[in-house]
Amino acid sequence: MDSIVAAGGKAKAYAMDITDEEAMKNMFADVVDTFGRLDVFFTIAGISPMGTAVTTSYADYKKVIALDMDSVFLGCKYSIPYMERQGGGVILNLVGTYGIRPTPNKLGY
Repeated sequence: MDSIVAAGGKAKAYAMDITDEEAMKNMFADVVDTFGRLDVFFTIAGISPMGTAVTTSYADYKKVIALDMDSVFLGCKYSIPYMERQGGGVILNLVGTYGIRPTPNKLGY
């Protein structure tokens, strides 16, 4: 971020809970207020606790769903309207290989 600013650009970092709907909504509003537009939304967050159907707690399973899926939904929900208004943008959702290659003890994922 410092190198962007040093080169004359604008940059801002956000520390937030990406499973919090209001936080996501407010972050996108702030991005557009700060930079004037939203061109790219890129997701890469994810967790995958170890466990089987028997050993994985329901709480851990819900954390996986919230972080790995709900956050992507919320990001798309609140970024798309800004991109539509400006005539376009790009959404990139990167996923891990556990979703396409079964791995023992990764039930939550």
